[in-house]
Amino acid sequence: MNYAIEVVTPETVYPVSTSELKTHLGITHTDHDTMLADIIIAACKLAEAQTWVILGSRTLRMHLDSFYDIVIPRDPISAITSITYYDMSNAQQTLATTAYDTDLKSVPARIHFKTVPSTYDRFNAVQINFTAGHATIGNVEGGIKQAIKMVCADMYDQRMSMVHGATSRAIIDYSLLFQAFRKNYFF
Repeated sequence: MNYAIEVVTPETVYPVSTSELKTHLGITHTDHDTMLADIIIAACKLAEAQTWVILGSRTLRMHLDSFYDIVIPRDPISAITSITYYDMSNAQQTLATTAYDTDLKSVPARIHFKTVPSTYDRFNAVQINFTAGHATIGNVEGGIKQAIKMVCADMYDQRMSMVHGATSRAIIDYSLLFQAFRKNYFF
């Protein structure tokens, strides 16, 4: 089973704002606001990679080489907007919604194809377009937000090259921070 997922429309809002992070870090100046915004994005990407939870709402496209029943290894999925494919003439077509069933309540979401047309012999012959992520940032679990703030604080504190030797600082295992929030155990 080969697949790829690409971002069609990225998120525009993150679960931790720059002002929230500044409060968490005890920063009152604006000198590092741009850097803090970049740190938030990096920490959110790390959180998503560890949990398989899409934090901010976005449009994604999953590419498959052919039709087969599939799970979408992301959560939450709010809508399958369309499924397209390349027919035997290598022309792109849209699959009728009556040709498949979706289960967006399961984690991970599932698609069962009832009838499938033949596809052109090519890579990425089938595309599943879907909306994923929390509709509002307020729906993101508080624990994930706190873990993101902790990762951001670590990134902010360690923005220079590390000096090897004795330190009084404990190393944070990011995977453990996010482990309780992991939604996908299949991949």
